Amino acid sequence: KAQAQPFAVRVSPDAFFLADLHAHLSESEIIGLLGGRYVESERCMYIQAAFPCKAMERSDAGRTDVEMDPVSQISAGDAIV
Repeated sequence: KAQAQPFAVRVSPDAFFLADLHAHLSESEIIGLLGGRYVESERCMYIQAAFPCKAMERSDAGRTDVEMDPVSQISAGDAIV
C-alpha cells in the first residue's frame, strides 16, 4: 500500500509566477528559496513567496548541478524573515 504525503502543499499564484518566470529566463539550472508557513492543524505548507538566487560561477557553466551564491542566499534569507 502506497503511503500518502504527510502534508499538503499550496503555492500562491504570485510565488508560482515568479518561480516560473525565473525558470524561463535562466539559461542554466535555476536556484532559489521558497518562503511560507506550515499550518499544523491543516497539515498544509503554504508557499507564499519565491526568492530567485544567483548561482556560483562554475567552469562547466553549472549545466550539471548548481551551487547557490552565498551572498544571494543571505539576501534571500533576510527577505524571508
